[in-house]
Amino acid sequence: MKMKLALIMALVFLAAVVLAGGCTQQIEKPTQTDRVEGAPEIPKNLQTKIGDGEIVLSWEIADASKILRYLIYRGDTTGTQTEVIDSTSELSYTDSNLRNSLRYIYQVAAIGNNTLESKRSSAVSATPNTFSVSIGDGARYTRVVDVTLNLAAPTGTRLVMLDNDSQFVGATWQNYSLNRSWRLTPGDGVKYVYARFRDGEGNETSHSYSDDIILDSRASISFVTESSGGSVLKAGDTVHFKLIAAEDEGVATVNVTGLGTISLYAPNPFAQPPELSGTYEADFVIPGAVDVIDGTVTGSFTDAAGNQAPARAALTYLNIANPPQPSQLSSFAVSETEMNITWTKSSATDFASYMLFRSTGAGVDSTSTLVKTETNSSTTSYSDIDLKVGITYFYALYTVDKSALMAKSNVIAAQTANNQPVAVTLAAFVVSESEVELDWSRSTATDFASYQLFRSDSVDVTTASTLLQTQTNSATTTYRDTDRKPLTDYYYAVFTVDKAGLTSKSNVVKATTAINQLPKPVVLFITQQDSTSVTLGWTKNDDKDFDSYRIYRSVSSPVSISNANLTGTVATQSTTQYKDSNIDKGQKFYFVVVVYDKYGAASVASNEVHGPN
Repeated sequence: MKMKLALIMALVFLAAVVLAGGCTQQIEKPTQTDRVEGAPEIPKNLQTKIGDGEIVLSWEIADASKILRYLIYRGDTTGTQTEVIDSTSELSYTDSNLRNSLRYIYQVAAIGNNTLESKRSSAVSATPNTFSVSIGDGARYTRVVDVTLNLAAPTGTRLVMLDNDSQFVGATWQNYSLNRSWRLTPGDGVKYVYARFRDGEGNETSHSYSDDIILDSRASISFVTESSGGSVLKAGDTVHFKLIAAEDEGVATVNVTGLGTISLYAPNPFAQPPELSGTYEADFVIPGAVDVIDGTVTGSFTDAAGNQAPARAALTYLNIANPPQPSQLSSFAVSETEMNITWTKSSATDFASYMLFRSTGAGVDSTSTLVKTETNSSTTSYSDIDLKVGITYFYALYTVDKSALMAKSNVIAAQTANNQPVAVTLAAFVVSESEVELDWSRSTATDFASYQLFRSDSVDVTTASTLLQTQTNSATTTYRDTDRKPLTDYYYAVFTVDKAGLTSKSNVVKATTAINQLPKPVVLFITQQDSTSVTLGWTKNDDKDFDSYRIYRSVSSPVSISNANLTGTVATQSTTQYKDSNIDKGQKFYFVVVVYDKYGAASVASNEVHGPN
């Protein structure tokens, strides 16, 4: 007995030495009892708070001066036995590096100054997890104080507390939801939103979570300048545009009358010195064929938050003077009496008109015959009609601006047509006993009007023969003649017609349709039957000249079509089922299916089936 007592006292002394030295990985357990006189009181009101991979414990004790340390016991729902994991001299403990979504169970025991251990506290449980709050899906900027908060918490989270201040003064718990409308504090600048969460067990997060966003509700332009000062510029000159805004990272442009929109750039968008902050500028080279008189330079600016500043105009105007650029002229003969003239569009901002002149001599100029004056710059073609057949004409186009300056185009010569269209080459291919495919070469006639395809029963194919098609698209050079008779000779020719009405005849081709082939038979089977009906099914026939399926029945086998009864006809090729309900109880019939084509030819009978069984 004395030996046992000595051993116990040695163990108690060793525990006291370890505890007095602080927390260790291996903690010796002192005597645990609530029966020994002098044992410390049990820690009360054990509370938990949760966080990302951590649980914070806190508890109460009536007289902390009598306590040497507190032992932390932990287990979990994986079956890990509750055991001491650490000790502390404080009334709180943070358990870190935990596995999120795993429930942990805790108890706390007190070690008195006499090294006796109290009975463990009541057990509590908590589950660490991740929590977050995001403003506007993580946006960097907002233009309004009313935003949407995106909350993230584990399933089962019940409550959330939100505030614009980290102290949560006056904030209340609200039911948790993934998204929540929220109002930021007024006034531009960085805004914060803080959140605390409470899970389904009532455990509150150990600290608050936050996100920030920049509230930027307006943009402005200080001034806009252009470097010409109102002097007249010409093609090749450079003008410098500048816009000063109140902030960096925006998009700035100037819109110039007659030139359109020009993008401006920050000198160094990543590191502007303070004196250049909010500066956007660009050099622009004046293009040719542009005229601007007192052009307004208007600056636009949109900041990084999407606010658009009120437009601001420069105090000076832009003036550009250039003669018009000449257009390039081209032509083609449409017919014996018509010429089509086309030209490139003028880009002159002070465009006034196009003037088209014609002559029968090479020296065409502004004193020649004026055939067209066009004041719409987008109209870039003209059909010159009532010309003479086979004559060469010369054309020139003058582009005129509002200052009456003129630019002459190149001179072109073009001759009106005087020939029939070239005949195309026709070929015929027999597709089946009822179809002939016709293909021909494409017409190269510039004044093409149509193809006319004719068919005849004799080799003499003329325009009095049967007209199959008039095709006005020269690229369409094929036609399929259908519903022909089997084993029959047909003759075809294509007439090419131009816009003057001249025609040319292709070669005549002969096509003999194929011999009519018997329809392919089908395979017959019974899909359903009872004492008074039989439902038949069969494989589909895919012949192009299909007419019908015919169902025959007989009281005897084999079924002879000449003696059997026609019990039904199916005229739809895709329908491969027929129900015979005209059967008395006790009757038995033999069935076959025969396929007919549109020429009256019949397939061999299908296999034979019988029923009802």
